[in-house]
Amino acid sequence: MIRFMDWVLMRENESEGESCIKGEWIYYPNGKLQDAIRSDRSRGHTDLISQYYVTKYKKALFDFYTNFRNNPCVNKEKLAREERDVRRGYVHSSGFFFPPSDKTDINHEKFGLMYSVISDMISSDVYNNDKECEDYIEQIVAKGLDEALGSASSILHKIAMGHGEEQLEVEAMKDAGMILVRGANNFDMYSYDRNKLINCLKAICAKNQRVRSTSDDEALLYQPATMNTTIFVNTFDKGGKSVTTMTVKDLLVGETPQQAFDLPAAHLAVEPFSKAAMMRRDVLRDQWKQRTSESVRGERIY
Repeated sequence: MIRFMDWVLMRENESEGESCIKGEWIYYPNGKLQDAIRSDRSRGHTDLISQYYVTKYKKALFDFYTNFRNNPCVNKEKLAREERDVRRGYVHSSGFFFPPSDKTDINHEKFGLMYSVISDMISSDVYNNDKECEDYIEQIVAKGLDEALGSASSILHKIAMGHGEEQLEVEAMKDAGMILVRGANNFDMYSYDRNKLINCLKAICAKNQRVRSTSDDEALLYQPATMNTTIFVNTFDKGGKSVTTMTVKDLLVGETPQQAFDLPAAHLAVEPFSKAAMMRRDVLRDQWKQRTSESVRGERIY
């Protein structure tokens, strides 16, 4: 036995559902998904991208400076004097150590300071005045940190300088193949990869499994509310930005959800949008009409 109003509320909660594609996320090339907390600066994406690159490439920065210090063309006394000046100049900078090592605790905020100091050090008068060192000095001053940091040098330079947030995001997508998700259904991608986007959607739905109570994370993606959600895929190339609009159902054409589609109060797993699913929907609709047409006057129904 159940009270009529309780039954109505239960049916309302079950009938419409809610799309599990919500929130703001970064989907990394290794499949890791992270929540991008909204903030005034690029709504949280910039900080996460910066931390990703600093964590990945800070050792290259440390190794570069270690090799630089040990090069015979670098005058040890001149270098030690410059390093002392750096330490005196930044003595009030919390957590800043110089020279750095691979054990130095460094986040993307401290990285900018470290990057700038090392760049300045390369251009300083810290070299021996030997003729055989002229080529080395010319090359290292001209190339700076670009060669040591490889393809990420442009991105890391922008992080260090603290500018170009929007361009930074596009470059990160191109370099690492990240997917940025903004505001529930807007996906920024460098190139449209259907399988990668599907994996991203499944991961987001799994993280948002509180929307529907189910033990099958993948099932969330195949709920009607999610299948009918329109998503906007923004892709970037040399010609600029282009937008592809589709529903999740359109994206999944060719997929086989099979048992993944399992609505509450339904015990038979059927493929979404199949004849069986439509029939079940019609039966539930008829049951609703029959129940609501009864004169209940608050009595219990059996």
